[in-house]
Amino acid sequence: CSPLLLSRVAVLVPTLPGRQPLAQAAVVWQPEGGDPIAATSGADGEFLLQATGKQPARLTITAVGHVAYTELVSPGAPFADYDLWPGTVEARVAAGVTALLGGVAVDAAGAPLADVDVQWTPTQPPAAALPTGRRVLAGGALLLPRSVRSGPDGSFGLETLAFGPGRLHVAGSPERGVDATAVAGRATNGLRITR
Repeated sequence: CSPLLLSRVAVLVPTLPGRQPLAQAAVVWQPEGGDPIAATSGADGEFLLQATGKQPARLTITAVGHVAYTELVSPGAPFADYDLWPGTVEARVAAGVTALLGGVAVDAAGAPLADVDVQWTPTQPPAAALPTGRRVLAGGALLLPRSVRSGPDGSFGLETLAFGPGRLHVAGSPERGVDATAVAGRATNGLRITR
C-alpha cells in the first residue's frame, strides 16, 4: 500500500491564536465496498493512512470529548487540517468558540414560565459560511438553534455563534425581551425575560 494522505487533527478554537494538536483521535478511512483502514493521531495531532483505490472514501475522525467529523475525501488528497469541535457547551464556551446566554422566563406576575420558546435575535445576523470545496458530511460546523425551551422552573441556557448585541425574548413577545450581548467565550447569566 502507498500513503494516501498525511494530515493533522486539531481542536477548533477560532477565537484563540493557533490550534492545539489533538492526540489519540481515532481516524477511519472507509472506501466503498472495501475494508476500513484505521489510524490514531500522534502527540503532534498527525496521522498517516496507507491505502489504495481510485474512488473517494469516507473519512471519520472521533475523539473523546469532541464532536465527530466525517468527510468524503479523494485518494491522494493534499494535506489538510481536520478540526474537531469541543463536545460540550461548557467546553466550547471555555475555549472561546461559542457564547452562552442564560436566565429565567417569567410571566407578568413574576411566576416562572415552563416549556416556552426563548429566542435570540442578533442585531446583525452572522455572515453565511463561505464554501470550502470540501465534502464535509458531519462535524464541520455547529448548527446551533436560535431558540431553546425553558425548563420546569423557567430557566434557560442558549448557546450561540451569533455574537454581538441582540435581543433575547419569549417567542411572540419580542417587545418584552431584554437586550444582551453574546460574547465568544463568555457565559452571561441572570437574564430575566417576561411574556
